[in-house]
Amino acid sequence: MDFMNDADQQKAANDPENTNRVQRDAPSDADASYGTTDAEDATEQSVTPPVQEAVSARNDVIARDNEALADGEGPVTVIPVPAKPGPSPEASQEASQPSEPRRKPRLHVRGFLGETLRTVIFVIVVTVLFDLAIPRSLVEGRSMVPTFHDGDRLIVSRVHYLFDKPDHNDFIVFNSMSPNEPNTMIIKRVIGVPGDTIELRDQRVYLNGQEIEEDYINEACATYNCPDERVELGEDEYFVMGDNRNHSYDSRDYGAVTLDHIIGRVILRYWPLDALGLLE
Repeated sequence: MDFMNDADQQKAANDPENTNRVQRDAPSDADASYGTTDAEDATEQSVTPPVQEAVSARNDVIARDNEALADGEGPVTVIPVPAKPGPSPEASQEASQPSEPRRKPRLHVRGFLGETLRTVIFVIVVTVLFDLAIPRSLVEGRSMVPTFHDGDRLIVSRVHYLFDKPDHNDFIVFNSMSPNEPNTMIIKRVIGVPGDTIELRDQRVYLNGQEIEEDYINEACATYNCPDERVELGEDEYFVMGDNRNHSYDSRDYGAVTLDHIIGRVILRYWPLDALGLLE
């Protein structure tokens, strides 16, 4: 910066061009850090009040810093700079620790085999109990035509006769009373129960003196297959006959069936499918 004496300054002040030059050469904000000048004062007069206040405050700060520097104390104005937030110590510690690999579930062979064995045993037990309570039977022969046919598959309930006893027109499965058919299961219709009197007269069946309307039989009984006879049933005795009277081996031949030979009651036919249904 050039220094001028008083005469030169007066001359320069009277020169309009010099005045313009002074205004053009007014110090910038950077130069203001070294103190204020007349040009700076002129510049401050041309700015708006808020800006003026800011410039004045800054000049005050600079002045105090200059005084501190002169006294050898150093600048007193400190503008804090906020630090960027960093991760918490716990997060840093977790990040520094290596992550454990994900473990795959193990198949305990011993436990699996034990569970499989228990399941198999359970299925076997349930199947055995089911067969004991509700055995399945296959019809063989034509003694029960037209009600049952050869090849029909039936479900028999043992449970029914645990709480009740056979009744008229029940379809029962029993072990044959004939010594010629040991361990052979037979299916027939119950005609008489304990205390009843059964009569065969003129190829017709009478129950306690009343003729039975047998619309379920296949054909009328022939004379040689239905000879006249009269049977009084005792305790636990049941008179049974096949619906196909001319082709049935039943109580007319081996007498009444006792309760201890009866296995159960037929409750369902499940084959063939077109004949599927409960039996009453």
